[in-house]
Amino acid sequence: MLEEAPFLLDILPSAMMDIVRTQYFYDSLECGLGSVFRDYIVGEVDKLVDNAGVDEKRLGYFFRPEKRFHQAIYYKMSGTTVTVWRILDMRFDPRRIFAALREA
Repeated sequence: MLEEAPFLLDILPSAMMDIVRTQYFYDSLECGLGSVFRDYIVGEVDKLVDNAGVDEKRLGYFFRPEKRFHQAIYYKMSGTTVTVWRILDMRFDPRRIFAALREA
């Protein structure tokens, strides 16, 4: 019998666009690196199904830093649903991150 995941995952279009933009950026540095990034970050997002809510909160979002590509996953929880709002480069100016989260 299959065991159900504790949470349902909802990835907003803003987060999907963050992945696409960052994938293009890494591909511009080295062919194929964008795909490596995409596979890695999608795997990290998928882990939220099992362990969401353990991260600290920043600006009203749960904040999960990813060290390999210097990205941070910003998400919220409602009941059994985890909603990924943005996936942003942690090297951005903090004002840019704040503005991106306000737009989401």
